[in-house]
Amino acid sequence: MESSPKKIPRNKVPALVLVLLALAVMVFVIWRVDSAPSTSDAYASADTIDVVPEVSGRIVELAVVDNQQVKKGDLLFRIDPRPYEASLAKAEASLAALDKQIMLTQRSVDAQKYAASSVEATVAKARAAAKQASDTLRRTEPLLSEGFVSAEDVDRARTAQRAAEADLNTVLLQAQQAAQRRERRRCAGRAARRGTGGYSAD
Repeated sequence: MESSPKKIPRNKVPALVLVLLALAVMVFVIWRVDSAPSTSDAYASADTIDVVPEVSGRIVELAVVDNQQVKKGDLLFRIDPRPYEASLAKAEASLAALDKQIMLTQRSVDAQKYAASSVEATVAKARAAAKQASDTLRRTEPLLSEGFVSAEDVDRARTAQRAAEADLNTVLLQAQQAAQRRERRRCAGRAARRGTGGYSAD
Protein backbone atom coordinates (compact mmCIF):
# COMPACT_ATOMS: atom_id res chain seq x y z
CA MET A 1 0.00 0.00 0.00
CA GLU A 2 1.23 3.29 -0.98
CA SER A 3 0.99 6.22 1.29
CA SER A 4 -0.02 9.50 -0.26
CA PRO A 5 1.46 12.80 0.86
CA LYS A 6 -0.54 14.44 3.53
CA LYS A 7 -2.40 17.45 2.42
CA ILE A 8 -3.03 20.40 4.62
CA PRO A 9 -6.65 20.65 5.28
CA ARG A 10 -8.36 23.60 3.69
CA ASN A 11 -9.55 25.09 6.90
CA LYS A 12 -5.94 25.43 8.16
CA VAL A 13 -4.65 27.38 5.10
CA PRO A 14 -6.03 30.76 6.23
CA ALA A 15 -4.47 30.25 9.65
CA LEU A 16 -1.13 29.42 8.06
CA VAL A 17 -1.35 32.51 5.83
CA LEU A 18 -2.12 34.63 8.89
CA VAL A 19 0.87 33.20 10.77
CA LEU A 20 3.16 33.85 7.77
CA LEU A 21 1.74 37.35 7.39
CA ALA A 22 2.25 38.03 11.11
CA LEU A 23 5.84 36.79 10.84
CA ALA A 24 6.45 39.08 7.83
CA VAL A 25 4.99 42.06 9.68
CA MET A 26 7.08 41.24 12.72
CA VAL A 27 10.29 41.01 10.63
CA PHE A 28 9.45 44.34 8.94
CA VAL A 29 8.80 46.07 12.29
CA ILE A 30 12.05 44.76 13.78
CA TRP A 31 13.98 45.86 10.68
CA ARG A 32 12.32 49.29 10.74
CA VAL A 33 13.01 49.84 14.45
CA ASP A 34 16.67 48.88 13.99
CA SER A 35 17.24 51.04 10.91
CA ALA A 36 15.22 54.12 11.89
CA PRO A 37 14.29 54.09 15.56
CA SER A 38 11.69 56.59 16.67
CA THR A 39 10.37 57.55 20.06
CA SER A 40 9.19 60.63 21.88
CA ASP A 41 10.90 59.65 25.12
CA ALA A 42 14.54 58.90 24.32
CA TYR A 43 17.94 60.48 23.67
CA ALA A 44 20.12 59.78 20.68
CA SER A 45 23.84 60.46 20.70
CA ALA A 46 25.26 62.10 17.61
CA ASP A 47 28.31 64.14 16.65
CA THR A 48 26.80 67.62 16.65
CA ILE A 49 27.95 70.98 17.93
CA ASP A 50 26.37 74.36 18.40
CA VAL A 51 27.89 77.05 16.20
CA VAL A 52 28.19 80.56 17.61
CA PRO A 53 29.79 83.29 15.48
CA GLU A 54 32.36 85.67 16.96
CA VAL A 55 30.32 88.63 15.71
CA SER A 56 26.60 89.16 15.52
CA GLY A 57 24.68 90.28 12.50
CA ARG A 58 22.07 89.46 9.89
CA ILE A 59 22.79 86.25 7.95
CA VAL A 60 22.72 87.00 4.21
CA GLU A 61 23.88 83.62 2.89
CA LEU A 62 23.46 80.11 4.28
CA ALA A 63 26.05 77.77 2.72
CA VAL A 64 24.87 74.47 4.28
CA VAL A 65 21.58 72.60 4.60
CA ASP A 66 20.19 70.86 7.68
CA ASN A 67 22.11 67.75 8.76
CA GLN A 68 24.86 68.28 6.17
CA GLN A 69 28.28 67.03 7.24
CA VAL A 70 30.86 69.79 7.44
CA LYS A 71 34.60 69.95 8.04
CA LYS A 72 36.75 72.46 9.83
CA GLY A 73 37.13 75.56 7.67
CA ASP A 74 33.92 75.04 5.65
CA LEU A 75 31.81 78.13 5.11
CA LEU A 76 28.58 77.76 7.07
CA PHE A 77 26.99 81.15 6.62
CA ARG A 78 27.88 84.71 5.68
CA ILE A 79 26.97 87.67 7.90
CA ASP A 80 26.08 91.02 6.33
CA PRO A 81 29.39 92.94 6.31
CA ARG A 82 27.92 96.41 5.68
CA PRO A 83 27.47 97.47 9.35
CA TYR A 84 31.05 96.39 10.10
CA GLU A 85 32.40 98.11 6.99
CA ALA A 86 30.59 101.30 8.06
CA SER A 87 32.01 100.99 11.58
CA LEU A 88 35.49 100.42 10.15
CA ALA A 89 35.18 103.47 7.89
CA LYS A 90 34.00 105.55 10.86
CA ALA A 91 36.88 104.30 13.03
CA GLU A 92 39.39 105.04 10.25
CA ALA A 93 37.95 108.55 9.87
CA SER A 94 38.20 109.08 13.64
CA LEU A 95 41.78 107.81 13.57
CA ALA A 96 42.65 110.19 10.72
CA ALA A 97 41.06 113.08 12.65
CA LEU A 98 43.01 112.13 15.78
CA ASP A 99 46.23 111.90 13.77
CA LYS A 100 45.56 115.38 12.40
CA GLN A 101 44.78 116.68 15.90
CA ILE A 102 48.01 115.14 17.21
CA MET A 103 49.94 116.78 14.38
CA LEU A 104 48.33 120.17 15.11
CA THR A 105 48.97 119.77 18.83
CA GLN A 106 52.60 118.87 18.14
CA ARG A 107 52.94 121.98 15.99
CA SER A 108 51.42 124.05 18.80
CA VAL A 109 53.81 122.49 21.32
CA ASP A 110 56.74 123.14 19.00
CA ALA A 111 55.60 126.75 18.54
CA GLN A 112 55.30 127.17 22.32
CA LYS A 113 58.76 125.69 22.82
CA TYR A 114 60.14 128.06 20.20
CA ALA A 115 58.30 130.99 21.81
CA ALA A 116 59.62 129.98 25.24
CA SER A 117 63.19 129.74 23.97
CA SER A 118 62.72 133.05 22.15
CA VAL A 119 61.47 134.68 25.37
CA GLU A 120 64.42 133.20 27.28
CA ALA A 121 66.83 134.56 24.66
CA THR A 122 65.18 138.00 24.82
CA VAL A 123 65.41 138.00 28.63
CA ALA A 124 69.08 136.97 28.49
CA LYS A 125 69.81 139.70 25.94
CA ALA A 126 68.00 142.34 28.06
CA ARG A 127 69.88 141.22 31.19
CA ALA A 128 73.20 141.49 29.36
CA ALA A 129 72.33 144.97 28.03
CA ALA A 130 71.26 146.13 31.53
CA LYS A 131 74.45 144.76 33.08
CA GLN A 132 76.59 146.39 30.43
CA ALA A 133 74.84 149.76 30.89
CA SER A 134 75.20 149.50 34.67
CA ASP A 135 78.91 148.61 34.36
CA THR A 136 79.48 151.48 31.94
CA LEU A 137 77.84 153.95 34.34
CA ARG A 138 79.85 152.60 37.26
CA ARG A 139 83.11 153.04 35.33
CA THR A 140 82.14 156.45 33.91
CA GLU A 141 81.07 158.24 37.13
CA PRO A 142 84.53 158.22 38.85
CA LEU A 143 86.11 159.57 35.67
CA LEU A 144 83.97 162.76 35.88
CA SER A 145 85.72 163.99 39.05
CA GLU A 146 89.10 163.49 37.44
CA GLY A 147 88.03 165.34 34.28
CA PHE A 148 88.42 162.43 31.87
CA VAL A 149 84.72 162.53 30.85
CA SER A 150 82.17 165.30 30.67
CA ALA A 151 78.95 165.56 32.67
CA GLU A 152 77.13 164.94 29.41
CA ASP A 153 78.90 161.54 29.03
CA VAL A 154 77.81 160.58 32.54
CA ASP A 155 74.23 161.70 31.81
CA ARG A 156 74.20 159.58 28.64
CA ALA A 157 75.49 156.58 30.62
CA ARG A 158 72.80 157.11 33.30
CA THR A 159 70.08 157.40 30.62
CA ALA A 160 71.36 154.25 28.89
CA GLN A 161 71.43 152.40 32.22
CA ARG A 162 67.83 153.47 33.07
CA ALA A 163 66.63 152.54 29.56
CA ALA A 164 68.30 149.13 29.79
CA GLU A 165 66.70 148.51 33.22
CA ALA A 166 63.30 149.54 31.84
CA ASP A 167 63.77 147.23 28.83
CA LEU A 168 64.73 144.38 31.16
CA ASN A 169 61.64 144.97 33.34
CA THR A 170 59.43 145.04 30.22
CA VAL A 171 60.92 141.80 28.89
CA LEU A 172 60.56 140.11 32.30
CA LEU A 173 56.91 141.18 32.45
CA GLN A 174 56.32 139.83 28.92
CA ALA A 175 57.97 136.52 29.89
CA GLN A 176 55.74 136.28 32.97
CA GLN A 177 52.62 136.98 30.88
CA ALA A 178 53.66 134.35 28.31
CA ALA A 179 54.10 131.79 31.11
CA GLN A 180 50.64 132.65 32.48
CA ARG A 181 49.11 132.26 28.99
CA ARG A 182 50.72 128.83 28.62
CA GLU A 183 49.37 127.81 32.04
CA ARG A 184 45.87 129.04 31.15
CA ARG A 185 45.97 127.08 27.88
CA ARG A 186 47.13 123.96 29.72
CA CYS A 187 44.34 124.32 32.30
CA ALA A 188 41.78 125.04 29.57
CA GLY A 189 42.89 121.87 27.81
CA ARG A 190 42.31 119.87 30.95
CA ALA A 191 38.91 121.43 31.58
CA ALA A 192 37.80 120.76 28.01
CA ARG A 193 38.25 117.01 28.53
CA ARG A 194 35.91 116.97 31.52
CA GLY A 195 32.24 117.16 30.70
CA THR A 196 28.82 115.71 31.43
CA GLY A 197 28.80 111.95 31.17
CA GLY A 198 32.58 111.71 31.29
CA TYR A 199 34.73 109.98 33.86
CA SER A 200 36.51 112.26 36.29
CA ALA A 201 39.49 111.27 38.40
CA ASP A 202 42.28 113.15 40.13
